[in-house]
Amino acid sequence: MIFSKLCLLASVFWVILLGLIHPIVAQNSIVSDTEVALIQTNRPQSSVVWHMSRNVPHVALTFDDGPDEIVTPKLLTVLREYNVKATFFLVGHMIAKAPHIVQQITQDGHQIANHTWAHYRLDEMTQDQVNLQISSTHRAVKDINQPIMPYVRPPGGRFNNYVIHATKRQNMTLVMWDVNAADYKTADGQLPDPKAIARRVIRKTRPGSIILMHNGPATVDALPQIITEIKNKSLSIGLLQW
Repeated sequence: MIFSKLCLLASVFWVILLGLIHPIVAQNSIVSDTEVALIQTNRPQSSVVWHMSRNVPHVALTFDDGPDEIVTPKLLTVLREYNVKATFFLVGHMIAKAPHIVQQITQDGHQIANHTWAHYRLDEMTQDQVNLQISSTHRAVKDINQPIMPYVRPPGGRFNNYVIHATKRQNMTLVMWDVNAADYKTADGQLPDPKAIARRVIRKTRPGSIILMHNGPATVDALPQIITEIKNKSLSIGLLQW
């Protein structure tokens, strides 16, 4: 009898303990930029969107980390030449340094979206810090009287429940990607070959793809081939659409 009561008490103790631990684990669970990310939901009303409709022959080009006065204008020139619209996920403190470039982005018919204020890893921040990183960037765009879409992309693709809560609270959506151009510098500081960037993008792109690229010189060189070959696959290229 005593043994049975002890077993019952032990069971209750573990139920309570697991109930306390679970929220902590869930809060700190991290989704990172990975080629094997499992896409569980993908609706416009979802907290996180990885791609657009697979039933529409349309893909979206997105550029992270701008604006600057050297590379961003070159990207805009290529997009203008090929009559393609794109979405630019901009960093807040860089907006303040190059407001005229932001204005040019919108004048050319592209979308502006949120890539946080300082490009810090959001999964290492408190809830208040995450909120501020997002809201400050939105405010920077509004302060120069430019439109901004209700989209956020976390630096490095890293997010947890704090980030999801922040975007929900600010009526925004986390926009990720299903094609990573891998056009950023390698660990040894070298830029990848533009032809390799283009091959990677073309190989992985399919209807509904959201293509992640960056505000870098290798991307500028790869972009004409990417646009040409995507169009050759009978896919339209343009803005994010749901």
